[in-house]
Amino acid sequence: MHPSPRNPNYMARLFIAYPFQPGAQAIVDGLIRPVLRRHGILCVTGADKGCRRNVVQSLRETIASCSALVAVVTGRNPNVFFEIGMASTLAKPCLLLASAESDAAMLQDTYPVITITSAERAMHELGCHLSHLRHVQESVSAAV
Repeated sequence: MHPSPRNPNYMARLFIAYPFQPGAQAIVDGLIRPVLRRHGILCVTGADKGCRRNVVQSLRETIASCSALVAVVTGRNPNVFFEIGMASTLAKPCLLLASAESDAAMLQDTYPVITITSAERAMHELGCHLSHLRHVQESVSAAV
C-alpha cells in the first residue's frame, strides 16, 4: 500500500540533512529530533543507512521515501547543499535551519529558513512548519 496520511498506520518520515560536526549534531539532537517526536514524525539521516557502495543512489532512495527534508545549513557544508538539491529534484519540501542568516542567504528566497536565535523559538517555528506541512499533505491526499 502506498504511504498516505489517510492510512491509520501512516507515519511521516522526514530526512534530516546536516554536516557531521558537533555543533550541527547538537542542533539535530537537541532541537530537531524532540520536535519531530512530539509531532509523531520519524526522522531519517544519511548516517542511518551506514556506508553504501553507491552513496548517491542510497541517498536518493532514502530522500524519495521521505515526506520532506529539514537541513542544518550552518557552516554551509557542500554535502548538505547536495542533499537539498536532491530533495528539490524529487519535489520534496525543504526547510532550512541556520545559526546565522548568512548561512542560508543564497536560499532564503527559495526555501523557508529558521534562524536559530534561541532553541525555544526555533523549536516553536519548526513545530509550526511541520504542522503546516502535514496539513498540506493531508489536503493533497484528500484531493487524490
